[in-house]
Amino acid sequence: MSNESQNPDLRKHYFSKRWRKFLALFVDLILISIVCYFLSSIQTNLFIKLPYVGLMVGFGVAFFYFSFLESSWGWGYTIGKWMLRIKVVECRGRLLSYKRAALRSFIFLVPLLYYNWHINPNDVPFIIQVILGGLVAIVPVGIVYFSIFNRRTRQGFHDWLVGSYVVQINSINDVNVKTWFGHLVVVICISFLMFAGTFYMLFMNGFDMSVYEYLNRQKPFESVVVQTRYYQQIGGDNHQTSLYIEARILDTKDANFETVYKTIDQLLKVAPGLKSVDKIHFRYKYGFDLLFYKKFSYANYVAAPHEWILPMEEARGLVKDGFL
Repeated sequence: MSNESQNPDLRKHYFSKRWRKFLALFVDLILISIVCYFLSSIQTNLFIKLPYVGLMVGFGVAFFYFSFLESSWGWGYTIGKWMLRIKVVECRGRLLSYKRAALRSFIFLVPLLYYNWHINPNDVPFIIQVILGGLVAIVPVGIVYFSIFNRRTRQGFHDWLVGSYVVQINSINDVNVKTWFGHLVVVICISFLMFAGTFYMLFMNGFDMSVYEYLNRQKPFESVVVQTRYYQQIGGDNHQTSLYIEARILDTKDANFETVYKTIDQLLKVAPGLKSVDKIHFRYKYGFDLLFYKKFSYANYVAAPHEWILPMEEARGLVKDGFL
């Protein structure tokens, strides 16, 4: 017989309350951000020139922090969890092995790394990117869903996958409570619907894969993101279609109107169909990203397609600075 059937108040006295877990995570993320801030001040130029190094450093800091402190190598709790008097254990009340704690941390953190890591469509086929995105999306969907609906054990999705529990520090040492398997089915169904909906909306909004691939081949821009947005005035027939482009530059010498103008001018020659949109918005950013601490400066340019193809000095006077 499980402890839950022997003691109806098991959840109340054993499993951590949700607000404690969220507040502990908030404290931990602040501490990780502070570490990333100091690292960025030491190697600013490195993280600007090599964007993926910054992402991996931020990921590594968080991964080591959680996996070490929440395992038997640490104390089973991070600083945030210690402040909220909760810890991470396996079903017998023992601390997690480092391998299991590392897997738990990796599952929790990898979506954050994936969605900040720009994959060049010229290196990885777009359909593979979409499939990977759909698989990775299961984790954040699962974490949110389990946090709300898994009332029996209050496990997060990553806890359920590795068989861990977040409990109060001074609680009993043994528990054998199963999580309803149907939760996993619901999470997979929700993730699939989100994946299908995103894919459908992307191409229904006129997403042009050739434009996306072309821009990601252009220097000096990196990590180019392209979106098509459609607006219609409420209660009227007026509508506007806009192309939004965001790119990252690695050197301040490229932060000028001439670079943007030449890129858009060539883009309109490669994809003349873009001349049918009402506005083309181009935003570039310069800075670094360590996942938990990022700093960018931005420049925004907005103009109609026929204004972008004018001689550069004429176009300079018509293109407006704006914010996306």
